Amino acid sequence: LAQRKETLRFEEIVFDFGNVQEEAGPVIHNFQFENNSDRPVKILAVKPSCGCTTPDWTKDVIAPGAKGFIAAKFDPKSRPGFFNKTLTVTTDAQGEAIVL
Repeated sequence: LAQRKETLRFEEIVFDFGNVQEEAGPVIHNFQFENNSDRPVKILAVKPSCGCTTPDWTKDVIAPGAKGFIAAKFDPKSRPGFFNKTLTVTTDAQGEAIVL
């Protein structure tokens, strides 16, 4: 079975914020990636699973071999307890969306 080459190769696709203190305010994590394809790639959208998570990302076209980021900002205000949120990344490359 041939392994499909990832267009964007992420250093990690899961991040654990650990214990987040509500009074400390929002926390941010950057998911770093590299364009692993032979053509430029543009991130078209990053959709959070809820309104408590605000995404940011590399807006420019990412050249082959270049690096970029997707940032996840979580605001814990009025949200006590365990949480598990996702960001769904859509690019102009062929293939399925990437879920972080």
